[in-house]
Amino acid sequence: MNQQVINSTDEQDICIGCGFCCDGTLFERAALLPGEKESGKLPRKIEENHVKTAKGEWFSLPCHYFKGKCSIYNLHKAHVCSAFRCKLLHKFSIGKLSKTEALNIVIEARDQRQSIVDLAKSIWNKDLSFYQITKELNDDEEKYTTGENAQINLLIIKIKIFNVLMTRFFKSKEEFNFYLNVNEPTEEIQ
Repeated sequence: MNQQVINSTDEQDICIGCGFCCDGTLFERAALLPGEKESGKLPRKIEENHVKTAKGEWFSLPCHYFKGKCSIYNLHKAHVCSAFRCKLLHKFSIGKLSKTEALNIVIEARDQRQSIVDLAKSIWNKDLSFYQITKELNDDEEKYTTGENAQINLLIIKIKIFNVLMTRFFKSKEEFNFYLNVNEPTEEIQ
């Protein structure tokens, strides 16, 4: 029988050691519950990054409270911040991964992401987050898909490998669609 561990110190250690759901690695934005902004309980920086569209409400990531780890972890946050459970955390909570295995996967993923960030810095000579790197490649896709630049090709391959790791251990399509508005917002509602 699988028994889920809820709010354990081990789960917190894994979450705090990871942060991919906060720093823009997994997602570009995080969904808010309807009316959550109006509750007056959201932290100021989340309220400042609030967007409301016909399809829902969200705040942009990376979260401004994430400084290598969540700086408001034990304080009131948006509902999604406490509710989201990545696949890695779920596998740990039902006993399919040990804490050591989960933390090692986080370390491997962080190392892969850092390799991508370092390569991008050598290509563009500026510091970019993982999200900014993928946005740069996607925004000018034609420029980067010609296959002529070996470093760009390597960067694209590294990102694809990293995305496989993210999908395998951190996000499922169902979680992605539930917690985030994957469609680009077409209009802001005031």
